[in-house]
Formats: sequence, structure tokens, C-alpha cells
Amino acid sequence: MKAGLSGWFLTAIAGVVMLGVPAPSEAGSGQGCQFQGSWFGFNSVSGYADWMSAAGGAGHFGNYTLEVVVDAATLKALFPFGEPERHSLFRGNWQRADGNTFEITVIAIVYDTSDQPLGIMQINARDTLDSTCNTMYIEPELKLYLANQDPFEEDPFFEMPLTHHYGHRMSVDPYAE
Repeated sequence: MKAGLSGWFLTAIAGVVMLGVPAPSEAGSGQGCQFQGSWFGFNSVSGYADWMSAAGGAGHFGNYTLEVVVDAATLKALFPFGEPERHSLFRGNWQRADGNTFEITVIAIVYDTSDQPLGIMQINARDTLDSTCNTMYIEPELKLYLANQDPFEEDPFFEMPLTHHYGHRMSVDPYAE
């Protein structure tokens, strides 16, 4: 794998969209933080922004979307048996593990140059929100499957922990003339 690649790919986890969702609870409120909303992350190696995510739902579970671009060269390193070109959005679910800790699983389909499914990328992560509920510490892992494997029933052909990193809750910056 290319130097710095794991740091970039690792940062690709976490997120949430605040559409009509109440403001985040404070950690000491008894319920813990709300996970819903939008999250944004920077690659600590390159210094560039490289992922966004969104969590919907309510209470203790919901849906989760992660947007990160894994380039063709990286996909080729991960899936060397074909000609990978692109991948879908990562989509999946989240659930509350305890007060401020959430577990996520998201999956993306990898396509080859003929637009045929080549493989599956799965990211599992534990996301822990700080006492402000606005910074998330992310502990991710990556699992890879062939396109004809069932990621819910079969073992991956490759798995590895990804670099732990942080995400930040997006907030409204009011328009000012």
C-alpha cells in the first residue's frame, strides 16, 4: 500500500446530517450525546479534508452514509485481481453502544472498468463523542469481500485495522451580509 494511503483511507469513517434533529445533548445530560447530524474529517497525513458523513434516525439506532473517494490506484491495491475503477457511497447503520459511544457498519460496492461489481468494502467503527458532543474519536476497521461473497455470512478475504482519527460535527454558520 502507498505511504500515507492507510491514513487517508482510515480517516474515511464517521458522519451525520442535522435535518430537523434537535441540538445535541450534552454528555452529562443522562442520555448521552445525540449521534444524528453531519460530520466532517481531515486527513491528518495530507492535511486535506477527505470525508463527510451523515447519520439519521432517532434514539439508539439509525442509518448512516459515508462519503469518501477511494481512487482507482488504491482500489487496485485492495482488489489486485481485477480492474477496479470506482465504488459506491458507503451506506449502512449505526447503533448506540452506551452513553456517548456508537457502533457503525457501512458497505460500498467496488466496480470494474466495465461497471460490473468486483468486490465489497465494509467499514466497522466505534465512534466515541467527547463531552461537548461535537468531536468524535473514530476506531475503524476495513474488511474486503469478493462481489459474490455475502458480507453478513462469509469471512472477508482481507481485513485490517485502520488508523484512529477524529471527526467534527458540522454546525450552522449563519449568513451575514
